[in-house]
Amino acid sequence: YNQSPENPEVQTVYQRIYYNILEFHYDVVAREYPLVTPPLIIEMCFAPKTVTRNIWYESRYTSHEDIYTTQTSVSPSSFFEVRVRDKASGDILYRDGFGKLYSTDSKKTLVIRSAGDYLIEFTGNDINATVQMKIPAAPGENVTPAGPLTCPS
Repeated sequence: YNQSPENPEVQTVYQRIYYNILEFHYDVVAREYPLVTPPLIIEMCFAPKTVTRNIWYESRYTSHEDIYTTQTSVSPSSFFEVRVRDKASGDILYRDGFGKLYSTDSKKTLVIRSAGDYLIEFTGNDINATVQMKIPAAPGENVTPAGPLTCPS
């Protein structure tokens, strides 16, 4: 039994309200936004600073050669945090990030589903973050649709 729906599902078109590639060295960038038509989607990509260590292992056996190896890892001082505050009270309503308290996933999405007057803060160190914020476009409004965030490689 296959019946076509009377009201076909309408695809939501999102418009970009903010896009930036941010380079952090213990900086803070803040934006305020009065969200009237939720959701507000904040997409983030991270490129942390890496550190390289050259390690030399000296063999205790004369029959074995010394070993040299190189290790590259995320800098322990690399981190990023986004905090969404209620603009009137200053209370932190949502937060997410990279490093320290958060995972080291290179791409994250934060969705705010409630209307309100928000202050959105981005902070970090030794990291580049590509940030895109988007909201649903009003029905019938002619906007350039915001596509998914593409992370720089």
